[in-house]
Amino acid sequence: MAASQLGLGNPTDIFWCPIEGGDRNYEKVTAGRIGSLLSKVDPDRFESDSLLRCTGCDTTFDTAVLDVLTNHEMVKRIDLAARTLFGSLIRATPADEDVRAGALDAMMPYVIRPGSAADLIDVDDLSERDNPLRDVVDVLDEAARHLMMQRAIEVSVTGGRIRARHLGVLVQAGEALGVSQQWIRSRIVERRRSA
Repeated sequence: MAASQLGLGNPTDIFWCPIEGGDRNYEKVTAGRIGSLLSKVDPDRFESDSLLRCTGCDTTFDTAVLDVLTNHEMVKRIDLAARTLFGSLIRATPADEDVRAGALDAMMPYVIRPGSAADLIDVDDLSERDNPLRDVVDVLDEAARHLMMQRAIEVSVTGGRIRARHLGVLVQAGEALGVSQQWIRSRIVERRRSA
């Protein structure tokens, strides 16, 4: 399911303001307005269409500030990654109700709005370069990525066993998230012993 189908499209004219420390609206600064900014901005350094103004703090920025992800975009990426990871576990064993319930429960802290199985992302191969899990590597720190994988391992290991299909999903997801196979396998062993 695409982000637009989930109602997660990026709002227009929103950026992450470094002064305000959050998502704010902005407006482009027009050429007529640049004359009034000469005391703040070197006119030879910027072109007239390369400036924007935060409507919250009234600070003028170079449009390069738009390259920083908004909070909305970061949350959206995490949402899509969680739906992909836990959806893949469900699809690996669709008849296993324990896995389905566990995966939907484990997914909830990561998603923007709670969803059903219909909201899961359909990715055939998690090793593909354009899968949503790869998009969170620069958004989530290592500890957060390990925690997401730990939740997936907890869902996958039932009754002290793990199915080969789930192991395949975990290894591919770990690769996409930058989590080593050794780490994944050691956590699976721990989970099997505690089950």
